[in-house]
Amino acid sequence: MTAFPMAGFVLGRPSRLALADVPDLAWTLIASFCIAGAAYVYNSLEGLHGDRHNDRVADHPLVSGRVTEPVMRVLMGALAVFGVAGFAHFGTMAVWSSVAVLAAGFFYSNRWYRGKERPGIASVLHFVGATAFYAAGAGARITQPTPLVGAVLLGILFVTGHLHHEVVDHEADTRAGLKTLAVRHGVERSIWLGTAGFAVFYVVNAAAWLAGWWPGSLAIPFVAGGALHAGALAVWAKRGLQRKGAYAYRTIYRSIFLGTAAVAGLAYLIFGF
Repeated sequence: MTAFPMAGFVLGRPSRLALADVPDLAWTLIASFCIAGAAYVYNSLEGLHGDRHNDRVADHPLVSGRVTEPVMRVLMGALAVFGVAGFAHFGTMAVWSSVAVLAAGFFYSNRWYRGKERPGIASVLHFVGATAFYAAGAGARITQPTPLVGAVLLGILFVTGHLHHEVVDHEADTRAGLKTLAVRHGVERSIWLGTAGFAVFYVVNAAAWLAGWWPGSLAIPFVAGGALHAGALAVWAKRGLQRKGAYAYRTIYRSIFLGTAAVAGLAYLIFGF
């Protein structure tokens, strides 16, 4: 998630990155880490009861009891303040975007509002949080075509990741009594909805490229990645690999997407078109 403002900063530049941009890029990374850290700590505090039923996070400091709740709340406040103050370096737009990220995290994680148990609301909050975090890095340049397309794509991607993440945590959420989408409607539906999200991501990526709003150095690798993902999914479904559980599919899509994203990012930094 800390990469989102970095992507906004890079795609929002009127020209290719130069050595003079390194200090601002480093400042963006530090502020991003603080905001993401504050949101993560708050999510951990609010989800502590459920996390105690989740073997995947059993060794985390708060869940295991190595760190107390008061200490984590102080850390959360400090990270939030430093993060917002860090983005103030880039102007009002960046500040309000970082605040929107924290607000989205609050409504998603809060145990009384129970945003994570409202499937539609949870997806909206993930989309808003991702695009706002990206906008914090892009600043006022977010209204330009290429940065704006990047915001939409990252929002779609974050919602997709959220749906697949719920699949992985399905058993723990069931034990904790959390009625997420995967718990309410089953793992298979969440997997296919997440896969549909990937399809939308690839289609929007290609359409924006054809419209001249998105650089080919980013679009072409993602188009190729989309074709590879579709082929892998077909094989996965035909051979019944779903019986190996959510982690098998998560490994497939993560490997394909992260590899594609690495190629696309490198191509953009080298060619910039």
